[in-house]
Amino acid sequence: YEKAIEYNQKVLACYREFDPDNYVNYLTSQVHSRMATVYMALKKYPETILHAQKALQLSEHMNDKYLKIQNLCRIGTVKMKQAKYDEAEKIFTEALKIQYSSEQDVDNTAIISAYISLGRLYYLKEELSKASKYAEKGFAISKKANNLDLMNDSSWLLYQINTKAKSFEKALEMYLIHEKLVDSTNIEASKNALAQQQLKYDFEKKELNLKLIAEKKNALKNNWLFALSGTLLLL
Repeated sequence: YEKAIEYNQKVLACYREFDPDNYVNYLTSQVHSRMATVYMALKKYPETILHAQKALQLSEHMNDKYLKIQNLCRIGTVKMKQAKYDEAEKIFTEALKIQYSSEQDVDNTAIISAYISLGRLYYLKEELSKASKYAEKGFAISKKANNLDLMNDSSWLLYQINTKAKSFEKALEMYLIHEKLVDSTNIEASKNALAQQQLKYDFEKKELNLKLIAEKKNALKNNWLFALSGTLLLL
């Protein structure tokens, strides 16, 4: 995480050298979004909100609804973790009010996260009917999008909600779905880990080859220099 912060700060410094057009603003907002995610993982909530708000300001300036929902959810999640439930509810509700067409964007993780987050908030407030409504919506959209991570999150939340509501049949159903998703996620994670190892191996192999080529060139250059020096010395 510390390395992520270090390199994202370097990227931000690079972007400051450009004129702030829409494309630069978009890239800058992406960096602030990543920084907010990193600080969230470190449980540094003031920094999380700071970077999420910067990304939010840029997204509003560009009218980027996806980024706006995404960063509202980040801020709402911090408020929820701080047990500021009323503030969190207001923020999540604002995120869901945004007219957002996921078909026009790369994915719809932002809107799914908003539904799941609101479901989790109502679960914490013990408003189980509302919690179930939003968690079910998040699960349905994540299933349609085939997003394993968010299906995993929403199914576990639905298991918790139904257990607390004593709807044990539904709770068991969601638990079994969650277990299958965990297995699928682990398989996918293993595939990704193998792919990353292959990429790392290929990169290191290429880097080693380039180093060997450079060393051969230097050796050849040094041999010519020695030969020339010897000839000059004989003369």
